[in-house]
Amino acid sequence: MSNEAIPLNTSIAGVAVARQVLDAVVQYPVFEHIQQAAVADINLMSEIRMPFGLMVLADPGMGKTLLLEVIRRSLTQMDHFLDKARPVLSISLDSAVDTHKLASKLMFALGYPMLPSRPNLESMTHMIDMGIDRLKPKVLLVDECQHMCEGNRDITARALTDWLKVRMDKHNLPFAGAGTTTFERISEINPQFTSRSSAKYTIGPFQIGDAWSQLIQAFASVVTKVDLKALKSDSMLKATHLATGGNLRRLKKLLVYACISAADRPQAMLTKEDMESGFDRAFGLASGLANPFRSKRS
Repeated sequence: MSNEAIPLNTSIAGVAVARQVLDAVVQYPVFEHIQQAAVADINLMSEIRMPFGLMVLADPGMGKTLLLEVIRRSLTQMDHFLDKARPVLSISLDSAVDTHKLASKLMFALGYPMLPSRPNLESMTHMIDMGIDRLKPKVLLVDECQHMCEGNRDITARALTDWLKVRMDKHNLPFAGAGTTTFERISEINPQFTSRSSAKYTIGPFQIGDAWSQLIQAFASVVTKVDLKALKSDSMLKATHLATGGNLRRLKKLLVYACISAADRPQAMLTKEDMESGFDRAFGLASGLANPFRSKRS
């Protein structure tokens, strides 16, 4: 790592470009296809009565949470200002989730206040059914679905998805769930649920090639406060892929620190040295991977 001291306070320009990198929404073919298919199917389900759900399986850091947010924005942007808007329900699960915890999160998403005492599941289910009947939501978006079936909890996962299946059937409520590949186990645990949530999509790490090159070019177009032109060379494309493993979260983290390093120079052009120092700051010195941007020294 360079002996140059790391500034204890990031400059205004550095903070601005870091925010721009983190806020960047970069569309790529798989992401765009899932988004469009989800929105089209959810809109279709509002016109016909057929239980529908989709599952998005992705490695950590591959943008599944962002995908659900983009789906939510797309659906809400379609509302006509003269019509009564139908809400999009969004919840995120956490560890050791069960039917009661899922119902509590859904109650809050429907606008019910947090109750001072723990209500029983029967009471919550009744309130949820009334809320769904009243608001007629377009879809239920559920993030971190892998928590449904983590560990030796098949009975809990089956009960949870059975409860969710009844809400889907009773109210014609589409479901879109995203999680890590662990979520795929739900197909074995409760095939009745997955027969309704039959559309399955997978988002894997980027491989080096055209898709990776297009992704880097897209970031170079979106991030305007630092010139990322240097990333487009073959050697930098390969080094950046080696550093990140084709993972979006790792790529954004690397670019945040590299762009901060470049932000205060008059030209604000990213260099290989910025990527070298950015790698060390993003992943530390004991990350198990040699810094691919560091030149070999004799």
